[in-house]
Amino acid sequence: MQPKVSVIIPVYNVEKYLRQCLDSVVNQTLKDIEIICVDDGSTDNSLAILKEYAAKDPRINILKQYHGGTSIARNLGLQHAKAEYIHFLDSDDFVVPRIYEELSEYMDMHDLDIYMFGHYDYYSDQDIRKSFVNSIFQNYKNKKIKIEDLIMNFLLSCNNKIYKHSFINNNNTTFPENIKIAEDAVFGAICAINKPRFDYVDKYYYYYRRENYSSITHNYDILIQGELDAHNYIQNQKCYKESSKNIQKAIDIRTAMGLSYQISRINNKESYRSDCTKYTNFLRSKYGSSIESNQAYLNLKLWSYDCIPVVIASDNTYAVPTATCIYSILENTKSFIDFTILTSNISKENVTNILESIKKFKNYNLKFVDVSQYIKDILES
Repeated sequence: MQPKVSVIIPVYNVEKYLRQCLDSVVNQTLKDIEIICVDDGSTDNSLAILKEYAAKDPRINILKQYHGGTSIARNLGLQHAKAEYIHFLDSDDFVVPRIYEELSEYMDMHDLDIYMFGHYDYYSDQDIRKSFVNSIFQNYKNKKIKIEDLIMNFLLSCNNKIYKHSFINNNNTTFPENIKIAEDAVFGAICAINKPRFDYVDKYYYYYRRENYSSITHNYDILIQGELDAHNYIQNQKCYKESSKNIQKAIDIRTAMGLSYQISRINNKESYRSDCTKYTNFLRSKYGSSIESNQAYLNLKLWSYDCIPVVIASDNTYAVPTATCIYSILENTKSFIDFTILTSNISKENVTNILESIKKFKNYNLKFVDVSQYIKDILES
């Protein structure tokens, strides 16, 4: 008999979190599920834990592979999946007990290809937050969501969706195996391009673990390159090339948004100037002047300019003139300015006032360097 839902779980060195993940699945209210765990060459006790659970629950199917990454593991799981619906669960995350019963019932009732749902950001048992993404659902309440809206405004992650297995198979959709990150966003984007019948529910079924700081999601260099690799992969897909210009534009701007967000979180923006220049030139050549009103494009364009270092000496007496000077420079240039403020015991209040006065600008880095000890050493020598 065909199971209702195949839960595909790639597993790699997650012994600390794996039991919580598996417990959340084996204790589902829907019993008619298969649990496909793909061990991706773990070197800790993860495989032993999988075998322990499989010995107690025949629904668990353990697949093993040499360490090849999450995409290869998910694709292997898809090859063995037999159920009507598919859910991808990361092995350091977990789900609520009723997720598969409620979602599969709705999928049956409305003949959907994809059903999206809300998730929690889990930092600890004492710190669980509703994801900001869920607030976006409210903007579309009782409205039809276009494919472009799905691409632009909703998470393309595979974890916050349940898929009809036949929709994935009929479109030959797999996870890209030659990029290091954003592989689930690529999968989600390609699914969206293939025009699924989809819906969303403003309920929270998934706990996305944020406390795992060994995660690749904290390495900004990899994230930025991942955005570029993902876009390059999607561009070369037949479904992208044959899609409408509006859908292509949604994909291209979504990449700009991702790049803009990741680069905004780092101090050394100058090192990504060539990436910003290359991508903004691509957008400008493809969409002309119409792209110039897009904020993500403008951010990347700003960061593509040459970085100019500016050093200013200041103290509490000259805090106001310093703020005026910095404001004047930023007001009259499009270049990216790297300010270094040499100070001697400047107060926190004056630092706050300087930063507050220039908060409307985005084309700068600013750091305060206390040189009071250096001055003291010079005077005493």
